[in-house]
Amino acid sequence: MDKDNQAWYYLQEAITMLQTLRLHEEVTYDEFLDPILSIYARRTFWVLFITERAYGLQRNRPIRLQETLELPAIDPLSQDADILLGFHDLISLFRPFDSDFITNWNQMTPSTPTDSARLSHLQRLLKYSLPNLSNHSQVQQADLLISRQWLKTVVWKLCASKQILSTASSDNAMSLHYPASIARDIVLISQLVPTQAFEANGIGILEKVFDVGCSLADLMLLVRPDFQASAMDVGAIDTLVEMWVFPTEYR
Repeated sequence: MDKDNQAWYYLQEAITMLQTLRLHEEVTYDEFLDPILSIYARRTFWVLFITERAYGLQRNRPIRLQETLELPAIDPLSQDADILLGFHDLISLFRPFDSDFITNWNQMTPSTPTDSARLSHLQRLLKYSLPNLSNHSQVQQADLLISRQWLKTVVWKLCASKQILSTASSDNAMSLHYPASIARDIVLISQLVPTQAFEANGIGILEKVFDVGCSLADLMLLVRPDFQASAMDVGAIDTLVEMWVFPTEYR
């Protein structure tokens, strides 16, 4: 933390090295003589792909890597098959957040006639992603579930900046009150997944929880504090308190 520029520099240096070696081009992998090296190079590309997009959204930075490679292959009989399935799921979460979205996010451009439909579609993609996490480790479950909620918040913020949200929307994801629903899901996740699984993900996962909490706090400034955003009888203040208690359980 507090070393944003340094972290960005090293991330960009890693991406530059990858691109210099043309490890972002599928044709390069056809020329590899060592299949093990090919496997790990491909995985490295996708790790950097995810990391750059997450950091770009968190710190308002542009992205360079595009979706130019096939996903890492999964051998069902290999020991890392379950881990790679979770890796694929994480890639699928960040794939829709392409250069167009991040440029839009960073510049907060004025609303266009297609924004509402496009952003609503993105919220639906996030809602129905991760259909089955039962085979994933608890560490991966924590990362995937919190990342999804955080990305929902990112899309909601962009919708808010473009003034395309409504208190009367039939689509919850396009409602002004949506952060309340996202935050309640964060609390539920924290109750279902062990604290140790969150700790293993490091400070990054807490930053995402904090970001969701801030969005809920912003919402509470706009509406009366005892509002109920769904049939769940839990007020926004109660949810926010539970979210602030959650990080204190970290060692």
